Amino acid sequence: MTWTTSTPRPSRGGNLRLLHKLLLAVAALCAAFALALFFVVEPRTNAAFRDRSAVLVEHGVTAMREIATRQAEQHRAWSLELARLPDEERETALAGRAEQARHRAGRELDEALADLRYEQEQLLRTFERDLRAVHLELLALSFLAAALVLALGLHRLVVRPVRALQHATRRLADGDLTAVNTAASNDEIGELAADFASMTEEVRRSRLALDAHNRGLEQQVAQKTKELAQAAKMASLGALAGGLAHEFHNLIGGIRGCAREARSEARDDDSRTTLDVILRATDRATTIIDQLKRFARRDQGTRRACDLAQVANDAIALLQPEARRRGVALDAQLAEPLAVIADDGALHQVFVNLITNALQATESGGRVDLEAAKDGDAVIVRVRDTGCGIAEQDLQRVFEPFFTTRADARDASQRGTGLGLSVSFGIIEAHGGLLSVASTLGQGSTFLIRLPRG
Repeated sequence: MTWTTSTPRPSRGGNLRLLHKLLLAVAALCAAFALALFFVVEPRTNAAFRDRSAVLVEHGVTAMREIATRQAEQHRAWSLELARLPDEERETALAGRAEQARHRAGRELDEALADLRYEQEQLLRTFERDLRAVHLELLALSFLAAALVLALGLHRLVVRPVRALQHATRRLADGDLTAVNTAASNDEIGELAADFASMTEEVRRSRLALDAHNRGLEQQVAQKTKELAQAAKMASLGALAGGLAHEFHNLIGGIRGCAREARSEARDDDSRTTLDVILRATDRATTIIDQLKRFARRDQGTRRACDLAQVANDAIALLQPEARRRGVALDAQLAEPLAVIADDGALHQVFVNLITNALQATESGGRVDLEAAKDGDAVIVRVRDTGCGIAEQDLQRVFEPFFTTRADARDASQRGTGLGLSVSFGIIEAHGGLLSVASTLGQGSTFLIRLPRG
């Protein structure tokens, strides 16, 4: 047998797979890296370049000012020296001094430019070192961010769902069938979790069905065991009852013969009255012996096609005067015809027994209903009364031989032998049917007969 579950499965179309999510994470990381370059690295690099350029220009201006200051001092010193020289020497000294000043100024300018180039190289090296450090820091931060994003993504998308699935799997292995793991994602992990939930639900339903089947088997075994025990008990009692009935029949026959002979020869009324009581007792004993014989005999006579409705109507017609005497309404609802293959005499006795018991259990003003109808290949008959009902502890024994709840009735006619229901049960069982009872104390009883039509 296959059980189906209604566990929702994630759709495989239009959902983000793990690869797609990882690609989106990488794209988001690249975008963050580009934003960091545009808004962090480039502004810092430009600022550093402007700072270094300003320093270099400042150094150059300072150097030019120093050269200009020295040249101005030298020109002033030369001018004072020239002013003290005679006129004829002044032109010669001025030409020499000018050539000397030009060479000195060129040398000082070359030295200043060399110093500026050196400082520029130093500044460029510092700038390159700082820029390289910034790039390395950015790469390190980018790597750490990528590792963090990847770790968080893997933990959220893979590790956590797999751990939950692993925990649910262990619980399932321990026999906990409520360990249904459901994932909110629609990726491969979500599909795996949905498949696991479906499998768990399948196992749970299978376990429930198996437990229910086992309980049904246990109940059937218990019922069959009880039926076998009852059958064995009935068989033993039947054999005993048959032997007793045979022996007592002979004794009762002898007692009846002697009583009749004495009755015919009696002269006084007291003797005749006493002998009449003995004869009535023998008649009652004969009735009990006949019931014992019927109980002991499993072969219910000749079976032939008969109308169960007609058999039931005959039993009702026979007991209708008794019902009127008791003030009990006796009614029948029969679906005609109800053809069965059975011993009509034995079934007539079953109906008489059940209706008689129902009348005896029902007070004046109550009612007894007999219903019969077809049910597939069987016929269902119900005898329902509104009487006193049967106590729960007695329901399991009503079909036992010699069990009766009216053994102590004041009216001798109300006292039962405890064989009527046992005989009826045996007759129905011999026909391949079933006789059962349902009763509620103080509300009445319903006896149900199920007979096969064939």
